[in-house]
Amino acid sequence: FATTSVGGLALAGHAAGLGWPYYAAVAAFGGHMAWQVHTADLNNPQDCGAKFKSNITAGLLPFLGVVAGNLLA
Repeated sequence: FATTSVGGLALAGHAAGLGWPYYAAVAAFGGHMAWQVHTADLNNPQDCGAKFKSNITAGLLPFLGVVAGNLLA
């Protein structure tokens, strides 16, 4: 899922003609997703809840990338 999300975001940015800040945000998004996958303790409900709540940050990264990518394109 994470790989497909990052790939789709990158293709969407290319199609929209966004600048380099967008791709930096997509890379940060990919790093966040990789962190979640590799550090999630599926036997710990508190950890899973914390990872779920961190998705606010994950969603904010591409949004800020779109804004910055448009301003600096």
